[in-house]
Amino acid sequence: MAPETLELIQSLIPVCSAIAGAIVGVAGTVIVTYMNKKSEERKHLASLSFNAGTENFKASVEITKARILNYQKSPNVLPLEYYILNMKYLTDIIQKKGLRKEELKAFILQKNEIMEGVFNAAYKPNLEKDTEKVEK
Repeated sequence: MAPETLELIQSLIPVCSAIAGAIVGVAGTVIVTYMNKKSEERKHLASLSFNAGTENFKASVEITKARILNYQKSPNVLPLEYYILNMKYLTDIIQKKGLRKEELKAFILQKNEIMEGVFNAAYKPNLEKDTEKVEK
């Protein structure tokens, strides 16, 4: 190898190192920023679903109060967890991208099945106790 070529290579090494370091630094920053953005988005959606669930619960309580004041038979108000879980599952469905009509329908049916299980777990023991009281 010619001495001029060797000298040129030796002078390019620091420049190439600086460029490679800059690329690695920028790539790291971009990746961390992207991860933070996704994390914040998930937190925000979780907060929105929680708030929507609590607002649905409050609305249900108000409707029940109005029915009681109007002497109408009132259904029980479901527990707060039911409303929050319902909104959480709905938020998860909304986040899925590229859903076709059939897939959306399947996800909604699956959500409804889960929520029915939650309802049964919360109310079935109470309904059975109420039925036993009426029978006695």
